[in-house]
Amino acid sequence: MKKNRKKKASVRRKARIEVEGGVYVLDYRLATEQFHKQLVTKVLSEEGGNISEAARKLGVSRRTLQLQTTKLQIDVDSIRNGGSE
Repeated sequence: MKKNRKKKASVRRKARIEVEGGVYVLDYRLATEQFHKQLVTKVLSEEGGNISEAARKLGVSRRTLQLQTTKLQIDVDSIRNGGSE
């Protein structure tokens, strides 16, 4: 019979690693999310905020990119108006 044991909350600070182009948390999920946000933001900036062109460049559908910008909280209108995000 298994006993219910509560796991202690980790109070350790997340380690970070600096990689060319950014500093990432050494947590796979968070690091990939940070990288993905930077990549999508960069491509959208290069395309002037044009989601269709950015999606084509990234090899995904326009709808997928729209969903990702929402998930990653990327302000496409700001990019269109000359901001980086």
